[in-house]
Amino acid sequence: MAINTVNVTVTTAGTPVQVSTTRIPAAWVNIMGALANAGSIFIGDSNVSSTQGQAAGAGGGAGSPQYPPVSGISPYNLEDIYIDAANNGDIAQVTYLTR
Repeated sequence: MAINTVNVTVTTAGTPVQVSTTRIPAAWVNIMGALANAGSIFIGDSNVSSTQGQAAGAGGGAGSPQYPPVSGISPYNLEDIYIDAANNGDIAQVTYLTR
């Protein structure tokens, strides 16, 4: 098992960015906006937008989504998670556990 962190930069607000372009199964995932972000980030599937999706606060504050562990399996695939942001250049910090 390993805990990993990847930063996902949304270059252009309104254009969703895939967390990973390859399949990465994860037992749990935590996503939060970087402290230096100008605004919120949004988490969802490929249809997430810079105004709709699950919002995440900066630095793990209120609204930072956590996808809890499920015993014995890796239910999350980072390839299926997309990030968008309200502002160009904002960053999502994605921490996850691989088995």
